[in-house]
Amino acid sequence: MSNINSKSSKNIKVSINKTTLLVIVSCFISLLIILLVNFISQKNDQQTNNNNEVVLTQSKIDESVVVNGYDSTISRIESQLQSANSEQKMLLYSQASLLALNNNKLQDAIEYGDKSIAIKPTSQNLSTLGYAYEKTGDFAKAAEYFGKAAEGSPDKSSTGDTEYNYYIQKSAENNSKGQQ
Repeated sequence: MSNINSKSSKNIKVSINKTTLLVIVSCFISLLIILLVNFISQKNDQQTNNNNEVVLTQSKIDESVVVNGYDSTISRIESQLQSANSEQKMLLYSQASLLALNNNKLQDAIEYGDKSIAIKPTSQNLSTLGYAYEKTGDFAKAAEYFGKAAEGSPDKSSTGDTEYNYYIQKSAENNSKGQQ
């Protein structure tokens, strides 16, 4: 009888080992699938970056701010700057400046705006700087940037020209109040 029991217990040990082995193999295969999916995803991301595309469009930025918050979205933009070409950096800094302005982070808006125009001044990034300075109360600087935006605009009746005149007037009013 003891002989039968020992055979049964050996069989049980073997079947437990086979079950354990099956679980280990299943986990290993699942891990390989996950790694393969991540590898393919990273390759696709590298191809996107190699194609010199700015990944964060304005709609993705707006969505990212809602989902992840301002700081996280700025971090994403800054991480993209590392692999961006000059034109892309100008656009990313311009987007970061507008994002900061819309979130009332005025010093950030000015910092990113300055970086953007240092690469290539455009009506958009100059106007964004104008709005940032307007929000800080520096109407003279606001007028300066709106004036530059209007100069670069093909249509001299553009918004930048109108804003330039408005902030020149505001600046003069502030100067006259300060002298009284």
